Amino acid sequence: MKWVTVRRQDDARPGLVIDDAIHVLPGTDQLIDLLGDGGEKLADAGELAQKKPVEVIAYVEADLAAPLRPTQIRDTLLFLQHLKNARGGAEL
Repeated sequence: MKWVTVRRQDDARPGLVIDDAIHVLPGTDQLIDLLGDGGEKLADAGELAQKKPVEVIAYVEADLAAPLRPTQIRDTLLFLQHLKNARGGAEL
């Protein structure tokens, strides 16, 4: 299964790519919500997208977004400070 995230008028929704079309998943789940259980939720969502898509969009006409939106974004500034402290304050 190939999944994408499609931007729509008021939101971004996951969709399953089938041939040259995207079958947009109904409901409120995002792709990140479907991960982490060994693939069962993703497989169930794939069946739902195939049988009852909320919309079918031609792949070439779709406005695609990043497939997953991170829940956190971290920088490395604190990590650098940690390394300096671990070396007794020595410069790196």
